[in-house]
Amino acid sequence: MGRLFLNKGQALSGDFIVSIAVFMIILAFLLPAFDRLSNQVVQDEERREMETLSLFATDAMLKTQGLPSEWNDTNVLAL
Repeated sequence: MGRLFLNKGQALSGDFIVSIAVFMIILAFLLPAFDRLSNQVVQDEERREMETLSLFATDAMLKTQGLPSEWNDTNVLAL
């Protein structure tokens, strides 16, 4: 009965175990790489958001007159 399966091209259980082991090894290398890549993408996105917000804040400070308007050394109490 066992020889009948060999003649019909059926996979042996040893072949199946080896293929599963190879698949698991590949998966073991790919999952941490994917995790690192996704973390890097999130960090890059957060950094871009912080840079954009800092540019908006800098523009707001540099392009507005401030309070009081037309301030100088005589009408400001402290810097």
